[in-house]
Amino acid sequence: MAEVTPYEQLNEEVAGWAKHQARKMRRMVGSLVLRDKIAVYKSVRNAQRIEGYKKLERSIGSTLKKEFDQGNRINFRFQKQGIWLEHGVGKGRPVRSQKARPKPWLAPILDPAIDDLA
Repeated sequence: MAEVTPYEQLNEEVAGWAKHQARKMRRMVGSLVLRDKIAVYKSVRNAQRIEGYKKLERSIGSTLKKEFDQGNRINFRFQKQGIWLEHGVGKGRPVRSQKARPKPWLAPILDPAIDDLA
């Protein structure tokens, strides 16, 4: 029987945590679509945005980077539009402007989860 090293056990737990957080982010992006669907479905342009949310949702994932068999970094990957959605920016809407309409989906998931990871 192969013996499991403490690093392997820790790596598995951290990788599991990262996958769980990625699932929570996908659900959050999906809920943004559901909340906005009634108001947004009326125009073709906004319907395309909903498709963008679906693409963003499918693109979310996580990986655990290892160095000397010990996990040292968690990477979350998603499409670039995820940052734009988080800050509410787009064409004619710069960051922190009056026109920006942020839809946070990343910070509400990761900020409290960092304490759990620690």
